[in-house]
Amino acid sequence: MKTVIRLLSAAGFVVTALVRVTDPLLPAIAQDFGTAVADTAIIITTYALAYGLFQLLYGPLGDRVGKLKVIGGALAFTAIGTTACAFAKGIVPLAILRFATGMTSAAVIPLSLAFFGDQVSYDKRQVTIGRYIGSLMMGQIFGASLSGVLAEYVSWRVVFILIGAAALIIAIPIHIAARRFPSPSTEEAGRTSLFDFSGYLHLLSCRPVFFLMSAVFTEGIFSYGGFAFLGAELRSHWELSFLAIGGILSSFGFGGIAYSMCVSWFVRRLGERRMLAVGSTAVALCYIIFSYIPSWKIVFVFLFMIGFAFYMFHNTYQTLATELTPDKRGVTLSLFSFSLYLGQGIGVTLLGRIVAHAGYHVMFPLSGLGVLALGLWSQARLGDMKNPETAGGATL
Repeated sequence: MKTVIRLLSAAGFVVTALVRVTDPLLPAIAQDFGTAVADTAIIITTYALAYGLFQLLYGPLGDRVGKLKVIGGALAFTAIGTTACAFAKGIVPLAILRFATGMTSAAVIPLSLAFFGDQVSYDKRQVTIGRYIGSLMMGQIFGASLSGVLAEYVSWRVVFILIGAAALIIAIPIHIAARRFPSPSTEEAGRTSLFDFSGYLHLLSCRPVFFLMSAVFTEGIFSYGGFAFLGAELRSHWELSFLAIGGILSSFGFGGIAYSMCVSWFVRRLGERRMLAVGSTAVALCYIIFSYIPSWKIVFVFLFMIGFAFYMFHNTYQTLATELTPDKRGVTLSLFSFSLYLGQGIGVTLLGRIVAHAGYHVMFPLSGLGVLALGLWSQARLGDMKNPETAGGATL
């Protein structure tokens, strides 16, 4: 089991690097293709929308044929699509390829979380997932720092070639490891339709699912959407090099790693309700004052705090999602990720328009206020986001 967790952590590392790799590259890609940064952000939007939309397919598929099998196959196709991004000749082809890559990489993280839900007891699950986040954050650090270095000294295109190669190397042992875990029974698989999406509507009719997915969707708009423009703001405000931007953005990942190292302490001392409130409040405050920071030399501290605090409340959402429907975790975690990345796709587009018309100094405080409102609402509605069986009530 430890070997499988390490493989899934490596896969998560690659996918997270791929998700965030374009953040520091937006100015370089915009310059290469002769487009505005706000318009170049379409490569983030297309990836996020595809990543979220295709969760609706991978959830039932993972429950039907086996989560590890789906992860291994999807990661192999991700390697192909990512490598192809390096040879795009314009912003439209790159956006299309990012959409295709989002389609395939969508399986990895939600089905990994669902696999942990199958194999790890609930009382240990938040710690396990919290440590898994450490690998994801290492991917984010790698993606941000490597893309910054290569954009500065070589080319942004080399980044996609390296990540594509890494994805292929990891996909092979995951596919082999899947053979050690039994596939769902024929009877169980027969109850899981790949294309009957009415099951998602049924899930959303359940009060806990609806409240949790609404929270995650809103998180995608304000927290993920705002983060996508941090690199562009650093370039615009202080005219920093791509190397410096990549290094600064990597501090978000170090914050996430720091959280993963002490997650068990926070779970014991604060509990879920206070983790939601404290984490969202800290992220909100950092966003609100971000555009008014007097020197770029202290931006590291703010991004470290954002990374630490963000995962304090996002990890709580993830853990709640693994226990909503124990018999269909793949479907539920896919809906979770769909909601998150649909929110991010909409958030990047919406916040990008605000940047274009009002500037970063307006957009970031609005993002912060959105995160703050979400955290306070989530704290008040925590009981509504729990499986009634876990909370001591009736079953779903």
